[in-house]
Amino acid sequence: MGAEDVMYLEGMDQHRGWFQSSSILSFCMQHRLPFKYLVSHGFVLDELGNKMSKSLGNVVSVQHLLRRALDDVPETKSWSQVLYNTFAGKITLDVLRMWVASADYTHDITISVPALQEAQDTVYRWRSMLRFILGCIHNDEIVDRV
Repeated sequence: MGAEDVMYLEGMDQHRGWFQSSSILSFCMQHRLPFKYLVSHGFVLDELGNKMSKSLGNVVSVQHLLRRALDDVPETKSWSQVLYNTFAGKITLDVLRMWVASADYTHDITISVPALQEAQDTVYRWRSMLRFILGCIHNDEIVDRV
């Protein structure tokens, strides 16, 4: 597989590291870049616009968003707790999938109450529309297969 088949997928913070050194080295040695396609993705930001980072302690895990009960959750004023309290029992994998699928990965994306509510509303609208369409189908054979 040559450079014509290679895609580099890099976060914006990596442009000055491995990506830069591999590009410079390849160009000096082979007079070409080591990739054909470059995809640069953004970051997930909290509602305040801060990059989510384990070292900052502001990462919200999927498990945290999907938990259905508020048992054993300490009182806190962090935005992640606001997300949790707002969506406990409502955020499903489908809502998170819709949030991810509708995001523009080439820019930073924000995980916030309004963003998740929008994804939740979209999933609800799709489900309602599909239920209506299925309800209009009179062919029992088709309904049984679905």
